[in-house]
Amino acid sequence: MLWKELSDPNEQLQWLRDNLVELELKGWKAVLLGHIPDECSHEYTERFRALLDRFQKTVRFSMFGHVHSDIYKQVGSIADRTDPIGVL
Repeated sequence: MLWKELSDPNEQLQWLRDNLVELELKGWKAVLLGHIPDECSHEYTERFRALLDRFQKTVRFSMFGHVHSDIYKQVGSIADRTDPIGVL
């Protein structure tokens, strides 16, 4: 199977969603740390953005270490990319 065909390799996004639901129910907050920011396959990136949109009150910060430099990106909601929901 080609990487670009995978919208959730190894069910990573499902795992993240399940954990964010649990945190939300407990009223806790999350900080996401990862390797690759939003430069994966389009399908994966859109699903990840949808999770950030859905859990914008739970995910307070996301940090990734792929590009070897300091880059900050504002994440817009799925419905309106100009509506800020977080920072990567």
